[in-house]
Amino acid sequence: MARSRPFTPARSGFTLIELLVVIAIIAILIALLVPAVQKVREAAARTQCINNVKQLSLAAHGFHDVNKRLPPACGFILGKNGTYPPSCFYYLLPFVEQAPLYNSTNDPWGVACNPALPSPPDNYVRARPVAILLCPSEAYNPSGTWQTANRTDWAVGHYGTNYLAFGGPSASYIGQYLMDRKSRLGSTFIDGTSNTLMFAERLSTFSSGSANLWCHGGWNTNYMATFGWNGNYGLFQSQPTAATADMTLAHGLHSGGIVVSMADASCRFVAAGLSQTTWQQAIIPDDGTPLGSDWQ
Repeated sequence: MARSRPFTPARSGFTLIELLVVIAIIAILIALLVPAVQKVREAAARTQCINNVKQLSLAAHGFHDVNKRLPPACGFILGKNGTYPPSCFYYLLPFVEQAPLYNSTNDPWGVACNPALPSPPDNYVRARPVAILLCPSEAYNPSGTWQTANRTDWAVGHYGTNYLAFGGPSASYIGQYLMDRKSRLGSTFIDGTSNTLMFAERLSTFSSGSANLWCHGGWNTNYMATFGWNGNYGLFQSQPTAATADMTLAHGLHSGGIVVSMADASCRFVAAGLSQTTWQQAIIPDDGTPLGSDWQ
Protein backbone atom coordinates (compact mmCIF):
# COMPACT_ATOMS: atom_id res chain seq x y z
CA MET A 1 0.00 0.00 0.00
CA ALA A 2 1.42 3.41 -1.07
CA ARG A 3 2.25 5.84 1.68
CA SER A 4 0.35 9.21 1.34
CA ARG A 5 2.35 12.43 1.30
CA PRO A 6 1.75 14.95 4.08
CA PHE A 7 -0.49 17.93 3.19
CA THR A 8 1.42 21.11 2.37
CA PRO A 9 -0.67 24.32 2.49
CA ALA A 10 -0.37 26.76 -0.47
CA ARG A 11 1.89 29.74 0.13
CA SER A 12 -0.24 32.89 0.68
CA GLY A 13 2.37 35.72 0.73
CA PHE A 14 5.60 37.16 -0.72
CA THR A 15 9.02 36.59 0.62
CA LEU A 16 11.00 39.66 1.69
CA ILE A 17 13.20 39.41 -1.40
CA GLU A 18 10.18 39.28 -3.72
CA LEU A 19 8.66 42.31 -2.01
CA LEU A 20 11.87 44.29 -2.37
CA VAL A 21 12.07 43.39 -6.06
CA VAL A 22 8.52 44.62 -6.65
CA ILE A 23 9.23 47.88 -4.79
CA ALA A 24 12.41 48.39 -6.84
CA ILE A 25 10.50 47.85 -10.11
CA ILE A 26 7.82 50.35 -9.05
CA ALA A 27 10.50 52.89 -8.09
CA ILE A 28 12.16 52.53 -11.50
CA LEU A 29 8.84 52.99 -13.30
CA ILE A 30 8.11 56.13 -11.27
CA ALA A 31 11.59 57.48 -12.00
CA LEU A 32 10.94 56.99 -15.70
CA LEU A 33 7.42 58.39 -15.56
CA VAL A 34 8.06 61.63 -13.66
CA PRO A 35 10.38 63.22 -16.28
CA ALA A 36 7.96 62.20 -19.02
CA VAL A 37 5.05 63.85 -17.17
CA GLN A 38 7.16 66.97 -16.62
CA LYS A 39 8.01 67.14 -20.33
CA VAL A 40 4.36 66.78 -21.29
CA ARG A 41 3.37 69.45 -18.79
CA GLU A 42 6.05 71.84 -20.04
CA ALA A 43 5.07 71.19 -23.65
CA ALA A 44 1.46 72.01 -22.79
CA ALA A 45 2.54 75.18 -20.95
CA ARG A 46 4.65 76.29 -23.92
CA THR A 47 1.75 75.65 -26.28
CA GLN A 48 -0.50 77.76 -24.06
CA CYS A 49 2.11 80.51 -23.99
CA ILE A 50 2.43 80.48 -27.79
CA ASN A 51 -1.35 80.72 -28.02
CA ASN A 52 -1.31 83.73 -25.67
CA VAL A 53 1.17 85.72 -27.75
CA LYS A 54 -0.66 84.67 -30.92
CA GLN A 55 -3.89 86.14 -29.57
CA LEU A 56 -2.07 89.30 -28.49
CA SER A 57 -0.57 89.67 -31.98
CA LEU A 58 -3.96 89.20 -33.62
CA ALA A 59 -5.38 91.75 -31.18
CA ALA A 60 -2.68 94.24 -32.23
CA HIS A 61 -3.65 93.70 -35.86
CA GLY A 62 -7.30 94.12 -34.94
CA PHE A 63 -6.49 97.41 -33.24
CA HIS A 64 -4.50 98.46 -36.31
CA ASP A 65 -7.40 97.64 -38.64
CA VAL A 66 -9.75 99.81 -36.61
CA ASN A 67 -7.43 102.72 -35.76
CA LYS A 68 -4.97 102.64 -38.71
CA ARG A 69 -2.01 102.41 -36.33
CA LEU A 70 -0.73 100.24 -33.51
CA PRO A 71 -1.34 101.25 -29.89
CA PRO A 72 1.60 103.00 -28.21
CA ALA A 73 3.98 101.22 -25.87
CA CYS A 74 2.55 103.73 -23.40
CA GLY A 75 0.48 106.86 -23.75
CA PHE A 76 -3.00 108.37 -23.80
CA ILE A 77 -5.02 107.92 -27.00
CA LEU A 78 -8.66 107.38 -27.97
CA GLY A 79 -10.01 109.75 -25.34
CA LYS A 80 -8.32 108.02 -22.44
CA ASN A 81 -6.80 110.26 -19.80
CA GLY A 82 -5.79 110.30 -16.17
CA THR A 83 -2.81 110.57 -13.89
CA TYR A 84 -0.38 108.34 -15.80
CA PRO A 85 -0.46 106.79 -19.29
CA PRO A 86 -1.34 103.09 -19.65
CA SER A 87 0.55 100.47 -21.63
CA CYS A 88 -0.11 98.87 -24.99
CA PHE A 89 -1.82 95.90 -23.34
CA TYR A 90 -4.54 98.15 -21.95
CA TYR A 91 -5.57 99.24 -25.45
CA LEU A 92 -5.66 95.61 -26.61
CA LEU A 93 -8.24 94.60 -23.98
CA PRO A 94 -11.29 95.02 -26.29
CA PHE A 95 -9.61 92.75 -28.84
CA VAL A 96 -9.00 89.89 -26.37
CA GLU A 97 -12.60 89.76 -25.11
CA GLN A 98 -11.94 92.17 -22.23
CA ALA A 99 -14.08 95.08 -23.43
CA PRO A 100 -15.97 95.45 -20.11
CA LEU A 101 -12.68 95.90 -18.27
CA TYR A 102 -11.46 98.40 -20.86
CA ASN A 103 -14.73 100.38 -20.74
CA SER A 104 -14.88 100.45 -16.95
CA THR A 105 -12.84 103.68 -16.75
CA ASN A 106 -10.99 106.27 -18.82
CA ASP A 107 -8.22 106.28 -16.22
CA PRO A 108 -6.91 102.72 -15.84
CA TRP A 109 -4.49 103.71 -13.08
CA GLY A 110 -7.29 105.16 -10.98
CA VAL A 111 -8.43 108.72 -10.33
CA ALA A 112 -6.04 110.66 -8.07
CA CYS A 113 -3.70 107.69 -7.81
CA ASN A 114 -0.54 108.55 -5.90
CA PRO A 115 2.24 106.15 -6.92
CA ALA A 116 4.21 106.93 -3.77
CA LEU A 117 1.50 105.68 -1.40
CA PRO A 118 -0.73 102.63 -1.12
CA SER A 119 -4.06 103.21 -2.81
CA PRO A 120 -7.33 102.52 -1.00
CA PRO A 121 -9.30 99.37 -1.95
CA ASP A 122 -10.68 99.86 -5.43
CA ASN A 123 -11.45 98.20 -8.72
CA TYR A 124 -8.78 99.90 -10.81
CA VAL A 125 -7.96 98.23 -14.09
CA ARG A 126 -4.30 98.09 -13.11
CA ALA A 127 -5.19 95.81 -10.18
CA ARG A 128 -6.86 93.16 -12.32
CA PRO A 129 -4.92 90.09 -13.52
CA VAL A 130 -5.74 89.17 -17.12
CA ALA A 131 -5.49 85.48 -17.96
CA ILE A 132 -4.13 85.90 -21.49
CA LEU A 133 -1.19 87.89 -20.07
CA LEU A 134 -0.08 85.09 -17.73
CA CYS A 135 2.30 82.30 -18.73
CA PRO A 136 1.68 78.95 -16.98
CA SER A 137 5.44 78.29 -16.75
CA GLU A 138 6.21 81.44 -14.74
CA ALA A 139 7.12 79.99 -11.35
CA TYR A 140 7.73 83.18 -9.36
CA ASN A 141 4.34 84.83 -9.60
CA PRO A 142 1.73 82.58 -11.23
CA SER A 143 -1.25 84.30 -9.57
CA GLY A 144 -0.78 87.57 -11.45
CA THR A 145 -0.76 89.82 -8.38
CA TRP A 146 2.18 91.84 -7.13
CA GLN A 147 2.73 91.85 -3.38
CA THR A 148 5.19 94.25 -1.77
CA ALA A 149 5.56 95.77 1.67
CA ASN A 150 3.26 98.68 0.92
CA ARG A 151 1.41 97.85 -2.32
CA THR A 152 -1.04 95.11 -3.23
CA ASP A 153 -2.99 96.93 -5.92
CA TRP A 154 -1.07 96.10 -9.11
CA ALA A 155 -1.36 93.13 -11.44
CA VAL A 156 1.63 91.68 -13.27
CA GLY A 157 1.97 90.19 -16.72
CA HIS A 158 4.40 87.71 -18.23
CA TYR A 159 4.82 89.38 -21.62
CA GLY A 160 6.38 92.57 -22.90
CA THR A 161 6.07 94.72 -25.99
CA ASN A 162 8.93 95.52 -28.34
CA TYR A 163 9.45 99.18 -27.46
CA LEU A 164 10.59 100.19 -30.94
CA ALA A 165 7.77 98.39 -32.72
CA PHE A 166 4.98 100.22 -30.88
CA GLY A 167 6.50 103.64 -30.14
CA GLY A 168 4.27 106.25 -28.54
CA PRO A 169 2.10 109.31 -29.18
CA SER A 170 4.86 111.65 -28.00
CA ALA A 171 8.42 111.59 -26.65
CA SER A 172 7.56 113.24 -23.35
CA TYR A 173 7.14 110.18 -21.15
CA ILE A 174 10.28 108.04 -21.34
CA GLY A 175 12.88 109.62 -23.57
CA GLN A 176 14.20 109.79 -27.09
CA TYR A 177 13.47 106.18 -27.98
CA LEU A 178 9.74 106.60 -27.38
CA MET A 179 9.43 107.99 -30.87
CA ASP A 180 6.52 109.89 -32.33
CA ARG A 181 6.07 107.29 -35.04
CA LYS A 182 2.66 106.36 -36.32
CA SER A 183 3.43 102.64 -36.00
CA ARG A 184 1.77 101.75 -39.27
CA LEU A 185 2.49 98.21 -40.35
CA GLY A 186 3.15 99.19 -43.93
CA SER A 187 5.53 102.10 -43.38
CA THR A 188 7.24 101.76 -40.00
CA PHE A 189 8.33 98.13 -40.38
CA ILE A 190 10.81 98.70 -43.18
CA ASP A 191 12.56 95.40 -42.45
CA GLY A 192 9.27 93.56 -42.89
CA THR A 193 6.70 92.49 -40.34
CA SER A 194 7.95 88.89 -40.47
CA ASN A 195 11.41 90.10 -39.39
CA THR A 196 10.38 92.31 -36.46
CA LEU A 197 9.53 91.25 -32.93
CA MET A 198 6.21 92.33 -31.48
CA PHE A 199 5.81 90.50 -28.15
CA ALA A 200 8.10 88.33 -26.00
CA GLU A 201 8.04 86.74 -22.57
CA ARG A 202 9.19 88.57 -19.46
CA LEU A 203 9.60 87.64 -15.83
CA SER A 204 6.87 89.16 -13.66
CA THR A 205 8.79 90.24 -10.56
CA PHE A 206 12.42 90.95 -9.68
CA SER A 207 14.24 90.74 -6.36
CA SER A 208 15.24 94.40 -6.77
CA GLY A 209 11.60 95.35 -6.19
CA SER A 210 10.81 96.01 -9.84
CA ALA A 211 7.99 94.24 -11.65
CA ASN A 212 6.50 93.69 -15.09
CA LEU A 213 3.16 95.47 -14.57
CA TRP A 214 0.92 94.85 -17.57
CA CYS A 215 -1.01 98.13 -17.32
CA HIS A 216 1.96 100.31 -16.40
CA GLY A 217 2.86 103.01 -18.87
CA GLY A 218 5.39 105.80 -18.52
CA TRP A 219 5.74 106.58 -14.84
CA ASN A 220 8.84 104.47 -14.21
CA THR A 221 10.73 102.16 -16.57
CA ASN A 222 11.36 99.77 -13.66
CA TYR A 223 7.75 98.64 -14.00
CA MET A 224 7.01 98.85 -17.72
CA ALA A 225 5.91 95.72 -19.57
CA THR A 226 8.33 96.26 -22.43
CA PHE A 227 11.83 95.49 -23.71
CA GLY A 228 14.23 97.13 -26.16
CA TRP A 229 13.72 100.62 -24.75
CA ASN A 230 16.34 103.35 -24.51
CA GLY A 231 18.78 101.40 -26.66
CA ASN A 232 18.76 98.26 -24.50
CA TYR A 233 18.93 95.58 -27.18
CA GLY A 234 20.60 92.88 -25.08
CA LEU A 235 19.84 89.24 -25.75
CA PHE A 236 17.01 87.68 -23.79
CA GLN A 237 17.82 85.66 -20.68
CA SER A 238 16.76 82.02 -20.55
CA GLN A 239 14.91 81.08 -17.34
CA PRO A 240 16.57 83.63 -15.05
CA THR A 241 15.72 83.79 -11.37
CA ALA A 242 14.19 86.85 -9.76
CA ALA A 243 17.68 87.65 -8.44
CA THR A 244 19.59 87.22 -11.72
CA ALA A 245 17.07 88.66 -14.17
CA ASP A 246 17.91 91.94 -15.92
CA MET A 247 14.64 93.90 -15.89
CA THR A 248 15.57 95.76 -19.09
CA LEU A 249 15.52 92.53 -21.15
CA ALA A 250 13.11 89.87 -22.32
CA HIS A 251 13.17 86.57 -20.41
CA GLY A 252 12.56 83.05 -21.67
CA LEU A 253 10.25 81.35 -19.19
CA HIS A 254 10.58 77.90 -20.77
CA SER A 255 13.54 75.56 -20.89
CA GLY A 256 15.90 76.24 -23.77
CA GLY A 257 14.55 79.46 -25.21
CA ILE A 258 11.79 82.07 -25.39
CA VAL A 259 8.30 82.36 -26.90
CA VAL A 260 7.93 85.39 -29.18
CA SER A 261 5.59 86.75 -31.82
CA MET A 262 6.52 88.72 -34.90
CA ALA A 263 4.74 91.74 -36.31
CA ASP A 264 3.02 89.58 -38.94
CA ALA A 265 1.35 87.68 -36.04
CA SER A 266 3.44 84.57 -36.55
CA CYS A 267 4.73 82.96 -33.35
CA ARG A 268 7.78 80.86 -32.63
CA PHE A 269 10.05 79.44 -29.95
CA VAL A 270 13.50 81.02 -30.27
CA ALA A 271 16.38 78.88 -29.01
CA ALA A 272 18.71 80.21 -26.33
CA GLY A 273 21.73 79.89 -28.64
CA LEU A 274 20.67 82.89 -30.73
CA SER A 275 23.29 85.61 -31.12
CA GLN A 276 22.80 89.03 -29.57
CA THR A 277 23.30 90.64 -33.00
CA THR A 278 20.43 88.71 -34.55
CA TRP A 279 18.19 89.44 -31.57
CA GLN A 280 18.93 93.15 -31.94
CA GLN A 281 18.12 93.00 -35.65
CA ALA A 282 14.76 91.45 -34.76
CA ILE A 283 14.01 94.22 -32.25
CA ILE A 284 14.76 97.17 -34.55
CA PRO A 285 12.05 97.44 -37.24
CA ASP A 286 13.87 99.75 -39.64
CA ASP A 287 17.63 99.15 -39.49
CA GLY A 288 17.67 97.76 -43.03
CA THR A 289 19.57 94.59 -42.12
CA PRO A 290 18.28 91.02 -42.57
CA LEU A 291 18.09 88.62 -39.67
CA GLY A 292 21.18 86.51 -39.07
CA SER A 293 21.50 82.97 -40.34
CA ASP A 294 21.01 81.65 -36.79
CA TRP A 295 17.39 82.84 -36.84
CA GLN A 296 15.89 79.42 -37.63
